[in-house]
Amino acid sequence: MSTSDAFDGLIGNDRIKEFLARSLAKGAIGSSYLFAGPPGIGKSLYAKALAKQLASSHDIFELRPEGKIAMHSIDALRAFQEQVGLKPQQGEWKVFIIHDADRMLQTSSNALLKTFEEPPPKTVIILLSANPQKLLPTILSRCRRVFFQPLTNEEIRSELRKRGLPDGDAALASGSLSEALRIASKGGEPTLDELLRFLASESRRYQDIQKISGLIAEAWERTKLELEEEARLHLNKFSDEQMTATLKEQLEKEISGLVALKFHDEVERLLKVLYGWHRDRALLAAGGDVSLLAFPHHSKNGPAPALERVDQILKTTRLEIERFGNPANCLETCLISLLH
Repeated sequence: MSTSDAFDGLIGNDRIKEFLARSLAKGAIGSSYLFAGPPGIGKSLYAKALAKQLASSHDIFELRPEGKIAMHSIDALRAFQEQVGLKPQQGEWKVFIIHDADRMLQTSSNALLKTFEEPPPKTVIILLSANPQKLLPTILSRCRRVFFQPLTNEEIRSELRKRGLPDGDAALASGSLSEALRIASKGGEPTLDELLRFLASESRRYQDIQKISGLIAEAWERTKLELEEEARLHLNKFSDEQMTATLKEQLEKEISGLVALKFHDEVERLLKVLYGWHRDRALLAAGGDVSLLAFPHHSKNGPAPALERVDQILKTTRLEIERFGNPANCLETCLISLLH
């Protein structure tokens, strides 16, 4: 396969395809890369495509976080350090792909830094991260940084259609193909689908607003409890000898941070749905191209909403959820403000 064909079939981010193909053609491959961008937009697929151009399958290694809390274990990082120092089994190159590289303890990050400071020849380490700001600055400074953009709704819809899957909920995925596939495989996103049906309905009764707000808040709480339960199981894997008081406290903080991050992601996804639905109304009111609708199956004609006002209401809702921690009440207030 020529370098120009190496990334054929990958969706979106054509600028990055061109950059990596040029690097391969010129032999200008760095020892470390950071592929940064939101989850599910193709970072790992690009990393694997690059790896296959350099090394045999026996010399391509992937490290993934463990469990729902998605933490890299200390043992896995130690094994990584040992593997980096070994010679390739076939060919000249070895490639290591570290998924969610920001999800590791400080001690593990320090161990990773040592590898970056003295990289073996013909070894490439590719870090994948949706939160690169959480990586050590000293690690970031040693990486060639490649920033990926979310896929467009049309790119996602096109791929879903190719796979024979329904494409009506593509906009719920926020530019993430993996999220779109997850939603399609489940037959939709029940809570957000319910919200969209409510928005498109004629009902503006307080009871209905209260019901949909409660459903969303309950779904968020279930997700939070599942993550916390998984975190406790993760902690219990360590013996008292392995887990010093300082390390346990540090891990507890990391777990709390990851649970909070997941909750933040859920809030952001809902706010994007609310904004996208109102944007659709504005587009319809202006006689715009219906192919640009985010939610064509839940669109509603009517007066154009003031998108500046919608944006301000959503910003206020985000702040209130962060400050007061009562999602159901905050969502009620948000929907009442948007719909009246």
